[in-house]
Amino acid sequence: MTPKNKQAKNIAELNSLFSTLDDANQEYALILLQTLRFSQQYYERQNVGNTKERENGET
Repeated sequence: MTPKNKQAKNIAELNSLFSTLDDANQEYALILLQTLRFSQQYYERQNVGNTKERENGET
């Protein structure tokens, strides 16, 4: 399965599951996804910063 097909399958499953939730749980799921996105962006920025420090000989 190609990455695009896998992503499309995952999105379809997420949409299907999300639609089964009531309003309160949909809100909770959105907050959780936003938190995960923020955490991932923070983690990626930290890795980029660490990589640049290593390239510049900093520790």
